Amino acid sequence: MKIKSIFTLICSIILTLCLYSVAFAANAKTEAVSFLQQATKNTVEAQNAAYSINLSMTGPLADCSIDLNGSYAYPVLTSGDMSLALDLWIIDTTFEAQTQYYSELEGNVYKQYFKTQADPKGAAANVSPKINSDQWYVQSVSLPENFVADYAERTQKSINDVADDVKNIFMYDVDDKTAKVYVTYKKPILDEEKLNEALNLTNLNEKEMAQVAAVSQKLEENPKLKAALLKPRELTYEITVDRENMVITSLKSDLSPLVQQFGSEVLSSISDKELSITDTPDNGATVRNIIKNYLERSKFTMDINLSKFNKATVQPVPQEVKDSAVEPPKPVEKIGEADEETNLTVAENVLETVANE
Repeated sequence: MKIKSIFTLICSIILTLCLYSVAFAANAKTEAVSFLQQATKNTVEAQNAAYSINLSMTGPLADCSIDLNGSYAYPVLTSGDMSLALDLWIIDTTFEAQTQYYSELEGNVYKQYFKTQADPKGAAANVSPKINSDQWYVQSVSLPENFVADYAERTQKSINDVADDVKNIFMYDVDDKTAKVYVTYKKPILDEEKLNEALNLTNLNEKEMAQVAAVSQKLEENPKLKAALLKPRELTYEITVDRENMVITSLKSDLSPLVQQFGSEVLSSISDKELSITDTPDNGATVRNIIKNYLERSKFTMDINLSKFNKATVQPVPQEVKDSAVEPPKPVEKIGEADEETNLTVAENVLETVANE
């Protein structure tokens, strides 16, 4: 009887500790979410800030790095520069480019001005159209009339809904000045409401309407692609918060799992013939296998740093840039025609070698 009483007491203590642990974990999550919400709110409500963004890809066939440095002012005024380095060592091709850019909102038209100096080598040197390094280009996109008001409202809603998207979260390395937040979100790349709004814009010119119609038709013809866009996906960030000013100063993420999963689903939604370079299903299957293996063996990362909140200077678009800017040349639909017996064979051999290492 005495043993039974001791056993009952031990079970009661264990149950109490479990309940306490669950309550503590739930409270810790609530506090962490609240902390992140406040830091996010202060960050997005800043009238201006300086930023640096690095997007990196490393893989068995190529390496690529994109670096952006500049300043931002609410709602969409930006100025800065971007560097791109691409090394396709499998076909002995490199591409380096330095781009200076400005962006602004004129009424409901978003305009981005840029000038690029490029240094292509190898096969990339023969790619057209050519970019004139002395020429400023401008790209324009019509936005809804109430874009700014809706943007502020949506941002606030996103901040309020942070808890709904958080799967896991915890804080660490906390001191008087900084704290790090490790958080995993689960949400779709594009939710259905935003997708429907994008496909039903009415204040577009004829060219823009045609592009939207083409995207809409593509999604209707390919339900797997639409499902891939709308499927909730997990993405984890390491976020650094300046506790003195309660703003986010750093955000890092390994995008590899997201890119690999999404890329695989997109590939499965495209037929062999559509993927084929030589318009034969066998070639399409080969291309699919190369892309899939490449994604699985590649690493994709993102590193964002923010500073100078409400103190950054954003350069407006110079008038001479506006006066001289022209539309950029149309992109090439196919960069050359790959030789199935050379380029693709080399790629397969490289992938097979990597897989066997």
